[in-house]
Formats: sequence, structure tokens, C-alpha cells
Amino acid sequence: MRQTNSKGDSLYSLCIVCEGEATEPGFYKNYYEYIKKEYSPRYIIKVIPEPSTHEKNNKRTKRVTGNRNTNNSTIDTVERTHINEPMPLNWVLEGIDQLDTHNEVWVVFDKDGHPAVKEAFEKILSEREREKNIHLAFSSRCFEMFLLEHFEYNSTCFEKCECKIKINGKTVSLDCCSDSPKDGACNGDVCINGYARSKKYWDNSKNTDTFCYIDNIWRGIVNAHNLSWESLANDHTTPIYERNPFLNTYLLSLRMIEIYPFRNIDTIVIPKGNKYSWKISRNGNVLRLTNNSPLKWQIDLNEMLKAYRVIPYGTKCSLREMTSVAINFEPNRIEISPGKTYPIDLSPYQANVDFILLSINNRIYFVGFENSFENLEELSFVRLA
Repeated sequence: MRQTNSKGDSLYSLCIVCEGEATEPGFYKNYYEYIKKEYSPRYIIKVIPEPSTHEKNNKRTKRVTGNRNTNNSTIDTVERTHINEPMPLNWVLEGIDQLDTHNEVWVVFDKDGHPAVKEAFEKILSEREREKNIHLAFSSRCFEMFLLEHFEYNSTCFEKCECKIKINGKTVSLDCCSDSPKDGACNGDVCINGYARSKKYWDNSKNTDTFCYIDNIWRGIVNAHNLSWESLANDHTTPIYERNPFLNTYLLSLRMIEIYPFRNIDTIVIPKGNKYSWKISRNGNVLRLTNNSPLKWQIDLNEMLKAYRVIPYGTKCSLREMTSVAINFEPNRIEISPGKTYPIDLSPYQANVDFILLSINNRIYFVGFENSFENLEELSFVRLA
């Protein structure tokens, strides 16, 4: 049953199914609370599992889930429905089940040596081809790589999230770059957490407070986007699940502030009557505005496109306090005749701009800088969100 408010009106519900028990659910729960302070999100959220204090080794048991952001807040105990399926396919199947009670589902998992990563990707793609509203937020090597991008741009191919060894059958962290590292610690050369400690970014990521480390969500969005598209530019045939590093977790960060990606694989269609439309597509950093209607299309480019830079690390920045860049697109106003296409090349602005927000048809789109590709169908495997 879908949730309703006190008037009985149906509420748009977004469900996030997480692999971890603490880091990921804690991050997204706190991120949503942060968003509510600055915006009025037009959805309610449910995070599975309800964040626990510490990560658990057994991720196949009962999970406590809940929604603390409605007037009738409840916490439910939910049995994992696919405990016999290999990871991370089990979380994808759990997300598909959640579509029965939620309008939209995101599944959050990482590479991390799981046996069925390929199958999990293929399952989500097949569900999306059936027009199911399910998406993937994937991080390789692990979610901590996404946390790291909020502090700096880093494309290191880390081998581990944390250096660990077995002692008497128990897995123990080597506490790389801590005050008392154990023998064999990598000094931040191999594991992400060790590197983060060496930079004083955080001490322990396996808790529910990781979002509190973040001082600028836009830095994380831009760096994760750039990391992913740099990977695609260097190699556009290797599947995402075999890459290291790779992140598309920034797409969920954008979605939660109700901003939509506008990538090489995306097209914005603006209906103009039953048979006609205006269309915006892109190839690399060139936007193409096409008028497929009998009406002239008049646009103020300086109203439609706004340019921004990311504030350097060490300066706190709220979601509303982005640093805008004064750019006057020339000509300011354009008119596109029926059947014509108008190109807008954003490449000249890349040296001074980190990203652009495009406002059209009552929506805002994130336009990051991306490379052009001869055959966009080769990027079909990124259609996970």
C-alpha cells in the first residue's frame, strides 16, 4: 500500500535499498534531513535498512526499516526477501519488490568482490527496459570512494576500502594511518579509508554519521561525475561493473534535490501539441536545440543556462550557496524556426566553469562537461538511472 498524508492524498515515495547497514543508509538519511532544511522536497523517503550504529558482517538477516519523515512515523521489521540469492543481486531483487509500495526505487551497492555484480546490473537494465522505475547508485571500489570525492578529485585505483587481516578467524582492521596502525598497514597507498585518515578527512566510515563529514555536496557531485566520464572517455567498452574507479552515485545525490542529469545519452522532449515537440539533445559539450513544431521557439539563453564553480575544499557551502560564474551567452536571445536546429557549444566555458544548470519545462538539469562519442549506443550500459 502506498503512503498517504492526513488528507488521504497519495504521497510520492522514494525508496533507497542499501547494501551497508550503517554507512550508506546513514548518509542518505542525513542527506534527506539536510535537504529538508533548505528545500521542500516533493517526495517522502524510506531507507532500507534503518541505519544501525555499526556495520554487520551478516547482511542476509532481518533488517529494521522505517520512514521517520511522515506525520505517522513508523519503524517496521522487514525480513530480507531474497536471502538465498548471491550478492548484490539479492539487493536488486529486494528493490524490485519495493516497487509494489513505492513510486521509485534506488539500489545502492558497490563492487567489493561480490559474486553476482554482472547479474545485478543486467537485472536492473532489464527492469528499466520494461519501464520499471528502478535505478542503481554504484560505486567502485566502495561507497567510501564517493565520500572521498567530496573532499578532492581522486581517480586512484584503490585495491581495498580498508586493509584487514584474519586473526584467530576474526577479521581485524589494520587501522591504516591511524594513531596506532598495525603491522602491514598500507599507509594510505592501497585502501581508501587509510588515505582518508592520512588527509584527516575522517577516521571511521563504518557509522551512520558519515554525511556530517561532508561540507560541500556539490563538490562530491561534480568530482564523481568527472571521474565517471573520464573513465568512459578512456574506455567506452568495458562494463561499469569491471571498472575501478567508477561512480554514478552522484545521480542519486542529484535526484534527491530534484535535479536531473543531462548526459550524452539523454534527450529532453518538450511536447507542443499532440504531434509536435521541441527537443534538446547533446553530443559532448554541444547542446542541440531542435524545433519539431510549426511554431517559432524563442529562448533567452541567459535565463535557461546558469554556470557554476565548485568552492574549494575547506570552505563550507550549502546547496543554495553555489558560486555562480557570470557568463553572457551570445546571442542572448535566439529564435529557432520550424524544422531548424540551433547548436550551443559549451566547450569555450569549460576552463572557468565546473557545471551548468539548465532550466527548461519547469525542471532543472545538471549539465556536466563530457566527451563526445561517435556511437552513443556504445554507452547503453550506463542507462541505469
